Parts: sequence; structure tokens; C-alpha cells
Amino acid sequence: MINSALRLIELVRRHGIAVGAAAALAATAPSAHALVTLSADPAVPTGAVVETLNPENFSPASRGIAGTRQLRMTFQNPTEFVVGEIILAVDLNGNDGGMVLDFYEVEDVNASGWAPIGDPLETITLGLDVDLPATTERLSLALTESNLFTLPARNTDAQGYGIEISNLDQATSLGLLRHSNSGADEFIGGTYYDESGGAPASGTRDWGIWLLETNEAPPVPGDTDGDMVVELFDDLDPIRTNYLQPVTFRSEGDLNGDEFVDFADFRQWKDAYLATGATISASDIAFLNVPEPSAVCLLLMGLSAAARRRSRG
Repeated sequence: MINSALRLIELVRRHGIAVGAAAALAATAPSAHALVTLSADPAVPTGAVVETLNPENFSPASRGIAGTRQLRMTFQNPTEFVVGEIILAVDLNGNDGGMVLDFYEVEDVNASGWAPIGDPLETITLGLDVDLPATTERLSLALTESNLFTLPARNTDAQGYGIEISNLDQATSLGLLRHSNSGADEFIGGTYYDESGGAPASGTRDWGIWLLETNEAPPVPGDTDGDMVVELFDDLDPIRTNYLQPVTFRSEGDLNGDEFVDFADFRQWKDAYLATGATISASDIAFLNVPEPSAVCLLLMGLSAAARRRSRG
């Protein structure tokens, strides 16, 4: 704990905040779990904004989600919306090796090879501690808080998006991706690509995916209390309280959705707060809701006083 607090002080120094202010950020919090709710074998949804196909209706076949494989599907999006739920056609075996979903822009959803543009627009990571359920046909990922994201319309000519699935540990076999295998191109608005980047069976196979809309707005960067405004006390205090602790919710200080409060969350808050034109001083942070002085805080205050004495000498 002391080493963690000292690392925080050094980082805060580099970002222009005094040592005395850094002491207010060191605290403890209870452990918790993920921001994504997983459900096995939901019904085929109606009203999805983006839908490829249900492979079970088209002589389904499969490809293992295992090792270092990255499997993909492209699609077009007719309208901007906030993604609140993702349903994937997968037959999972219940093994826990983590899962990563990356969303990319693509220029041609029916290109002969996988060709994403730049870095992922959005990444959803299920950690190694997440209990992946066993499924037969589908997996639902209901998103909340920091995992909500806006997907802009992208359907001009052949432009669209691609989703890529892989296991986090690049070793565990998670199960099978389900795709159509009728020999005909049953979904003309996209293509399934295997780990080689190619489109098997001349591009006639398609992976089943559904993206559903939510009315909940994506969070404002730096805002922990959900009032859509970045503030000093209300938004920074949860980060200070739960610093270097696993948490469940954004309201507990996890701004980037990785289930852990660390300097990345503090940096996001700081950048967003300063972008409003505000400034930060040690006296500002001293008024945060600091618990009773602990040994760590006393040590930090002692280090600060010692540093002042040395500077005077």
C-alpha cells in the first residue's frame, strides 16, 4: 500500500499536482466484479438495429475460439445508436480464458480479406476472472456504464464495421463460433473471416451477431456520479476512495471500465476536468472526503514535510 501511494505521488508530481494533494488519493475499497452481464442462450432478438443472420437456420457449422485465433464478421450500420446489448452466435464450453471483442471500421464489408482501418473503435474485455457461461447457440452481453458506446451510422457504398472475437489468454479453448454453411451467401451485407484473414467458402459463410439499442446515454469522460458534468469533489472522491482497488461500478471511480481504479482513471478525470477551464491545486484536493488519518497518510505527510525541510536547507 505504501509503495502504491508513493508511485501515485510521483505520477501526480509529473502531472502538476502537489505532493500534499496526492496523499488524499490513497485509500481502500471492497472487491467486486464485471460491468457486463452475461446470459446463455437468449432467444433470437427482434428489433436489433444490426442483425446478420441466425446460423441455425442455414446448415450451421463452427470454428473454434482457441489459441491465438481471431475470428471476425463485417456488417453495415444504418443509423447511429448506443449499443446496449451484443448477442453472439457461439457455443461456449464454460472454460474461463477471458474474451475480447474489438470493433473496427472497414472500407468494404465484402472484401476478399480482413482489412480493418486503424485501431479498434471500441474494445470490450472480459477478464480471466469472469465466469463465462456454457452455451449452445448464443451468448448475450448486456452492457452498462463505461461499456456503453455509440456506433455511428456507416453504410455508404460498401463501408461498414467489423467485429473480432478472441480469447484473452490466447491459450484456452472457449468453445465454437457458429456460422452459416449452406453453400449460399445468406447475408450479403457482410462476411465472416477466419484467423487467416481470409473469407472461407468464397465468402458465403456468415457469423450470427445482433446489436441492440439502449436508451441509456454513454457516460461523459471523467464523470463518476452520472450527472453529465465533470466536477472536482463529486467525481474525484470515488477515485481517491477506491484507488488501486477492484470495483464494480463507474460511480466507484472506474472510468475506463477495466474493473480497477488506478492512475488511468485519475488521468481521465483530470484531463476532462481541466478541459472545462478549471484548475487544480493542493488546497482544492485537501477538502476531499478524506477518512481518518492512516499510517499511509501520516507517512506521506511526513515525507512532504521532510522534502520542505531539505529544500530550505
